[in-house]
Amino acid sequence: MVASGRPATRPAGGPRPFIVDQRERLVLKPNDAYGGAGIVLGWEVDGPRGSRRVRVALTEPFVVQERVPIPSEPFPSVVDGRMVLATAF
Repeated sequence: MVASGRPATRPAGGPRPFIVDQRERLVLKPNDAYGGAGIVLGWEVDGPRGSRRVRVALTEPFVVQERVPIPSEPFPSVVDGRMVLATAF
């Protein structure tokens, strides 16, 4: 039997309050853009500007993603004839 109601993955009150409250850890990406066009990094926008961008994202096809740390690994590299450990991103 399937119970009616809101899925646990959908925040109460719709996505807007969640996106505004969690802005510091979210990325908004337009669904049909490419090359980084229109991407909003929540931690780089202030409250009013961020709220305005959220309103736009809710009226157009946007993707909301959580910010994740980019891992880096040291790797051997030759610099000036010497092997050094460099860090790649």
